[in-house]
Amino acid sequence: MNQHSKSTTQIIMVFVLLLGSFLSALAETFLNNALPTIMAEVHVSQTTAQWLSTGYLLVAGIMMPTAAYFTNRIKLKPLFLETISIFLSGLIISATAQSFTT
Repeated sequence: MNQHSKSTTQIIMVFVLLLGSFLSALAETFLNNALPTIMAEVHVSQTTAQWLSTGYLLVAGIMMPTAAYFTNRIKLKPLFLETISIFLSGLIISATAQSFTT
């Protein structure tokens, strides 16, 4: 690999990391703004609803080092398909949930 393509690859990697961090913070902001609506919809207290925010930050913090681990050990296409499947499953479960616990 020549010096120019190595430099370009590093710039792309930094851009992707910054974009991921930005989107993570943006999603957290959206979640915090949605908490009053979520509280009213599922009839829970503010303390209980804030566990959503705490859980999101915990999962985001765990996934950063875990993503690096998996990308070095699993091919990208199967990893992408599996993570999208897990995301869609969680989305369907949360969209159809009848209670806050679910």
